[in-house]
Amino acid sequence: MSGTNMPRRGTAPEVRLERLTGHDVARGGYDKAILPIGATEYHGPAFPYGTDTITAETLAESFARELGGTLLLPSLAYGVSHHHLPWPWTMSLRPDTLALVVRDIGESLLHHDLRRLLIVSAHDGNHAGQSEMSMVLYAAPETARRDLATHQPNQDMDHPVDLIGGFDGTVPLGYSGNAAAGSPHEGEAITRALTDLVVPFLRDLDANGWKRGSWLSGIE
Repeated sequence: MSGTNMPRRGTAPEVRLERLTGHDVARGGYDKAILPIGATEYHGPAFPYGTDTITAETLAESFARELGGTLLLPSLAYGVSHHHLPWPWTMSLRPDTLALVVRDIGESLLHHDLRRLLIVSAHDGNHAGQSEMSMVLYAAPETARRDLATHQPNQDMDHPVDLIGGFDGTVPLGYSGNAAAGSPHEGEAITRALTDLVVPFLRDLDANGWKRGSWLSGIE
């Protein structure tokens, strides 16, 4: 697919904290932060190990740019991935470890009198299917192997009883879904749709001091 036909993620204005100088941040008037949380785990032969991190960062960056006054914190590229340890090079944190890291980041923000933090996670199972391929093709196309993308049957999630056991017994190849059907245009559409859904709510949240209240229910 040629570059002229492939939509690319925007990069302006710059909102990534690690790419801004102290001078830029001091002049930016930022009062909010977004923390993307992903994972480092096996996603089959066609996807990068950072698929969840790429997705979380792409969405969070879009939210931050459109909302304004918001810095994108460096992503956490490790998540709770114990279910994927049967596959090579999967990295996993204990749930309490991840929670403590997020708490420490939040307390660092409080130290700088920043009290508005949004966490964006893109780590929900591992389906390595159409939507994930679309997000990778949109945000980091150089990391995907479309020639290796296949269609694996989706998991049947409608059983009346949950069974405890290894994830490798449920999806022998480590993933499910139709990765071959993904496209960068769908990735762009997913990002746009979620931005259009989330950012107006964040603006309402801004207008109401990031606190619960009757504005959430419409009851005056």
